[in-house]
Amino acid sequence: MIIASHRFDDGLVLVNRVLEMGSGRIVLDDRVAEDQKISALFQVPLTLARADAAMASSGTVGTVSGPDRLRFMGMVSRYVGLLSRIEMKEVDPAVTLQ
Repeated sequence: MIIASHRFDDGLVLVNRVLEMGSGRIVLDDRVAEDQKISALFQVPLTLARADAAMASSGTVGTVSGPDRLRFMGMVSRYVGLLSRIEMKEVDPAVTLQ
């Protein structure tokens, strides 16, 4: 069965494989981990080797939801040459983010 959606987090519980397309080409083809935490949030600080306008405008530093991890990492992989450090730390569920 194929599910096409822009709402990645809604479909994640229904699938075991994700294909992402960009400009008519498959840019991501991956399996979904069985232990995916739908409600998890991750703080994702990035350190860039040099400043880049595309990375700055993509909102890559901040919080990423559990279901968006795969899409986020796919986007970051396109800029891997700019990265000098990336870290994903799960946020304690008791902490309220604003």
